[in-house]
Amino acid sequence: MHEYFAFGLCIESDIKLSKLLPNTYTQNIDLKIRKDITATYGIDKPNEEREFIKISNSELWLSIQGVGYFLVRNGTEILYYPDSESNVDNLKIFLLGSCIGAALYQRRQFIIHGNAIEVDGKAVIFAGQSGIGKSTLAAIYHQNGFKVLTDDLALIRSDLHVIPSYPNIKLWEDSATNLSYDTSGLSRVRDNVNKYECPISNNFRSSPAELKAIFILGSHNEMNIISSPLSGIEKFIPLKNNTYRKNYLKAMNLNQHHMNMCTAIASNVPIIALTRPKAGFKLKELFEFSLNEIRQL
Repeated sequence: MHEYFAFGLCIESDIKLSKLLPNTYTQNIDLKIRKDITATYGIDKPNEEREFIKISNSELWLSIQGVGYFLVRNGTEILYYPDSESNVDNLKIFLLGSCIGAALYQRRQFIIHGNAIEVDGKAVIFAGQSGIGKSTLAAIYHQNGFKVLTDDLALIRSDLHVIPSYPNIKLWEDSATNLSYDTSGLSRVRDNVNKYECPISNNFRSSPAELKAIFILGSHNEMNIISSPLSGIEKFIPLKNNTYRKNYLKAMNLNQHHMNMCTAIASNVPIIALTRPKAGFKLKELFEFSLNEIRQL
């Protein structure tokens, strides 16, 4: 068994999860990951049921063709059973993505689909639709000496602190090349996908940080970068739209808890729409512009 620390949890796993920090924080095991045939059974009386997923208040079951079966229970265990065609790397994608996200929701946590970096001791989240450049922007912050807290899953605690996840950023090949990463030495996120795991352990913040702001990334046909602070009800829409795995919430009866967290965040944290030109991803300019915006808040 291996012990790791992520999202404020001590995680015990029978699979080696090399991109996680080793546990040096606590002797209490919060979440166990292990191979078990029980993962193939499904769950009884789900609140939501589709062909490949079943969800109840305290359980979530996934069946991924060519990968395996997964059962997440009570926020304390993730059981898996591999498909005969599967490999360990493909299992890890779902264990550290959809499954750990479900476990965090079962623990009544709030998760934004975004990246978080540290600026002047505070956390800043970049959220937005897939492919808009969240990880690429976080990576250039990292290359300029800023610490990263999380990639893809940004957990915001009830005291409005962001909790670190894994010292790793996932980048598409073109982004990795533009940032001068040598992809020949990097692991692919998944077989036959040109997206790579880029380690950032040399500049990773492993302790929680108070949330300073959330930037919602977008693009337009103009040639300039625009920053637009949101107010009132405008702040709720991007929080809802960028919630990680929104379909989990209703099936787990977490809608009210989620709304309470949205209200707390919208009432206390600036949320800014940051829109860049579609034509040409001017990464350096976006980095400098966003950093200036952050420091003016």
